[in-house]
Amino acid sequence: MGCLFSSFCWHNEDNYLYSINYHHAGGPKQWYGCPGTKKGAEGLENVFKRHLHHKLQETPDLLSHITTMFSPRLLQLASVPVCKLLQHPGEFVVTFPRAYHGGFSMGPNIGEAVNFATPEWISHGVDANEYYRSISRETVFSQDR
Repeated sequence: MGCLFSSFCWHNEDNYLYSINYHHAGGPKQWYGCPGTKKGAEGLENVFKRHLHHKLQETPDLLSHITTMFSPRLLQLASVPVCKLLQHPGEFVVTFPRAYHGGFSMGPNIGEAVNFATPEWISHGVDANEYYRSISRETVFSQDR
């Protein structure tokens, strides 16, 4: 359930999974996204580090808390690829492994989302494990098991 201006802050999915998001009804959702590529994902992480370095010293996994939103303009100024999308009722949005995304609702709405993996995801899961080790974050599930 979304309200006017309720937001989903910058994040990528746990363990770098894919997600599919369906908009059932209500006001549209404004999405912003960066590809899960080195230039996109690492570029966003570097902008985040540059602007919030003091907070990251206290909380190295701050991006995974899904509590921080910043203007896509900061990404553009740093030459990080960023796109925007307006999602209407009846439309799906799919996010890919490691792709950062965030946005807000433009009115009351109802949406639904689920994470999933394909065989191609396995290498992304390995990358997520390595990244999580570097920021002292536990994985949501063990890929090794």
